[in-house]
Amino acid sequence: MQNCPKQAVTLILIASAFFGASARASNLDTIGVTLLRAETTNVDGLGVRVAQPEAYDFGTTNWEVNPASSPVQQPENLFTYTSNLGSTTNYPNTLNTESGHADAVAGYFYGLSAGVATNIAHVDNYDANYFYNDIVAATLPPNINDAVVNQSFAFSGTSVSQQQTIDSHYDNYAAQYGTLFVSPANNGGPVSPPGTAYNCICVGAYGGSSSYGPTLDNGRSKPDITAPGGETSFSTPLVSGASSVLMQAALRGDGGSDTNSAADIRTIKSLLLNGAVKPPGWTNFPPQPLDTNYGAGVLNVFNSYKQLAGGKHSYVDSSSVATGGAHPPPETR
Repeated sequence: MQNCPKQAVTLILIASAFFGASARASNLDTIGVTLLRAETTNVDGLGVRVAQPEAYDFGTTNWEVNPASSPVQQPENLFTYTSNLGSTTNYPNTLNTESGHADAVAGYFYGLSAGVATNIAHVDNYDANYFYNDIVAATLPPNINDAVVNQSFAFSGTSVSQQQTIDSHYDNYAAQYGTLFVSPANNGGPVSPPGTAYNCICVGAYGGSSSYGPTLDNGRSKPDITAPGGETSFSTPLVSGASSVLMQAALRGDGGSDTNSAADIRTIKSLLLNGAVKPPGWTNFPPQPLDTNYGAGVLNVFNSYKQLAGGKHSYVDSSSVATGGAHPPPETR
């Protein structure tokens, strides 16, 4: 655990163990990756840059991914490591050392043997405190040029005002640079930032330890979606991997010629939520559009890809209403 002095909050890891290769492989069946690979060619995140900020591992100050670890098995030159001490492309290095949590998260995200996006272009591995304070919350935030950011950590002990401040930093960054942040709901109690941000995808753990909505500030629906993984640290990278796969497919034209619209983070989020499978017990109540535990349902990237491949279509009906006026349903035809 470590302090974020600029916001006086605490970053906490939200997992205490990780699961083996067989569990990771079975997740690929559950979330539709196996079926997608059987029916579609080379959907593996090719060309997509990603980031993995990591909080300190339990009882240590470790946050780095070891490329050669058994869950990862990716080349060293795929990674850049960055903290307040500097940046390097070497591993091992003098910035920090291996985190078992970081390795496990990477295994679910882009690990060669059982990851979702096994052929991504590059990984920027950050110390999470540095990433938040010096990049996301900076006065003039720099563009990290990573399309998808996996954040398997949460801010603990935050008040409503602190949550709103953190949310605003992430929302502003996402809007400015088109960066898709994928963050956990947390492992119990109400959902926590940064998953509470409007422009992020907030992930719950299906069948595992998970937090629930709505948000503390104004009752918004969170989590947005769930995925297997036992704890949200490991559910989150499954969604990050699925986001990377859809981003790749959109950019290569699988959704039609308008690749900019198809790869927009709002489109990717919509596709993931639309493709989710409703589990037993899923329900919602007005004005909440999503289930407070499952969000839109359980991740299924095959369903999401099929919707992407359907392409962009014009609207079938439109109407104009004066500001503040009623919005009646369309006439029956």
